[in-house]
Amino acid sequence: MKGLIKKIPLVKKIHRQPQEQKYREKFASDAYGCFWGVFETIEQAKQAAPKTKSIGYDNAELHNNINTC
Repeated sequence: MKGLIKKIPLVKKIHRQPQEQKYREKFASDAYGCFWGVFETIEQAKQAAPKTKSIGYDNAELHNNINTC
């Protein structure tokens, strides 16, 4: 029954809001190696990236961090 209820578009959106908010907060804070969104260009992706993080995988910040999504 729970799975059926989640398939209703508005209910699904409401149900996912707390999960998405938690992920966005983690994404912008102490998690590394996470992904969020689909972009047409690398420039769009860079602009959407949290300002609190380095961009790319070749940096000491990512190497030294063990908190992943």
